[in-house]
Amino acid sequence: MYDKREKIFYYITTMNENYCHPAMPKDKSVEEGILKGMYLFKEHNKFKKIKIQLLGSGAILREMIAAAEILQKEYQIDSNVWSVTSFNELRKEAIETERYNLLNPDKKPKKNIHRKMFILN
Repeated sequence: MYDKREKIFYYITTMNENYCHPAMPKDKSVEEGILKGMYLFKEHNKFKKIKIQLLGSGAILREMIAAAEILQKEYQIDSNVWSVTSFNELRKEAIETERYNLLNPDKKPKKNIHRKMFILN
């Protein structure tokens, strides 16, 4: 440790569970979504009353899938499960879109990628 002048190195890992990743959905928009920062992993459309959006990335994706199934089976709540590949890309694109809209008030406002996705789904 540094304060005791010991030559010791500690390596702490988190979220390094050994689990199988779900297969990539076959929808052609998925590849584009991966690059843009998020894609729709799975839709639950059984009841068509209430629908929520679940967003997450990495190891939490499995828990979101399980949560979506519980919401549907036990509470009759539909959901979309979104896999977020880059919160940074989503933020960057949202800032660029907002800047464009501020600088071009006379033009039709652009919508950022996550607004487009949520409106479509």
